[in-house]
Amino acid sequence: MKVTAANYARLKAFFVWWVPRLFENVPMEESPLATLDAIEGRSMAMARRGLGDVIGDIVEMLDRLSPEKAAAADQALAAEGIITLSAVRAGFSKRIRAIMRRGKLRDESEYYSLRSAADALADDDRQKAWDMLGAYETGPALDHSGNA
Repeated sequence: MKVTAANYARLKAFFVWWVPRLFENVPMEESPLATLDAIEGRSMAMARRGLGDVIGDIVEMLDRLSPEKAAAADQALAAEGIITLSAVRAGFSKRIRAIMRRGKLRDESEYYSLRSAADALADDDRQKAWDMLGAYETGPALDHSGNA
């Protein structure tokens, strides 16, 4: 999912809501939230990329959540004015569809998004995704701007 300056706070609220539920045995000072807070202090661009990656991980972790539990999570999130799991899943799947249509990964964030989703894709798309991931891994080294 692409995290921008405009949607950062909304998506961070989603992340903050899930942290104690998914990382209940991790001390708060060692949690992914503490890590994100530290990154925010250094670079908001890096924080946006990191938040997008961790939200992709959360979507993957919750992939097998029953429809009833997903609906309950959506209801609880909405009641607190936070973007729902269903909405985040939809945003994540839109990004994967766009990457698959393009047939090429642009950057490391797209690489990790596709890697997280690859096994859940239909057979034909799954093979194409793994081929794209392999091509990215063996392609020319990229600098942080995405240029060769």
